[in-house]
Amino acid sequence: MKNEGRCVLFSSHIMQEVAALCDRLVIIVGGKSVFVGSIEALQQEYPDMNLEDAFVDIVERSQRQGDEQSQRGTK
Repeated sequence: MKNEGRCVLFSSHIMQEVAALCDRLVIIVGGKSVFVGSIEALQQEYPDMNLEDAFVDIVERSQRQGDEQSQRGTK
């Protein structure tokens, strides 16, 4: 399908599946894209982590930033 210019949207929290099946990934937290890129780009950004740990780190960091922004908006 890739050679035909088509894509498949695959949703998973299991990074081993994502690594095996996908060329690119988007990590969405709270309805916002917080990472867009290839598996290789994710590995380069987090060289000391496996994909699962990098995913968790991105999600947790994004949630913390969202919490901080919410707190600033309510003061």
